[in-house]
Amino acid sequence: MNLSYPISRAFAGASQVKKNICITRSVFISAPKEKVFIFFSHPENDKMWRSEIQESTFTGKDTFRQTSSLSRRITHYVKEYKIDSLQENQYISFKTVKGTSYDEQSFRKVISRGEGGSLVTYSICFNPDIVKYALGYSLPGWIVKLYTKQKAKKYLKNLRKILEEKQKHQ
Repeated sequence: MNLSYPISRAFAGASQVKKNICITRSVFISAPKEKVFIFFSHPENDKMWRSEIQESTFTGKDTFRQTSSLSRRITHYVKEYKIDSLQENQYISFKTVKGTSYDEQSFRKVISRGEGGSLVTYSICFNPDIVKYALGYSLPGWIVKLYTKQKAKKYLKNLRKILEEKQKHQ
């Protein structure tokens, strides 16, 4: 997929550092861009559409803590993030704060498409060493990437279901 300027700027150099895993997925959602962005851009809503997220809490104006379950072995993992870039009703990117064991960056973008519809793009880059930490052993990068693509696809389906259901009831 050809990445647009904000995504490529947000991930500049990310795939060169420790050969991070980077994926991008998109989905069409039958809901207005503004409503989609409000929901999609707030980390507090992640637990509703991303199955591993347990809680997200803002700890400052542009920083938040996210608790997740990485595996059966690591069921309570806490990471600190900061908002890296934001263009209201268009895109937002997050990255882990300095000193975090396993770097991660994510980018969320919403574009108006047609009458009341939105194209949502979700990108993530992360250090694959977190998989070894979570499982206790390494997996080949291609397996991690394939699994991450499948999970992202599932997450976006969940997001679409939630937002289209909300749209029906308004």
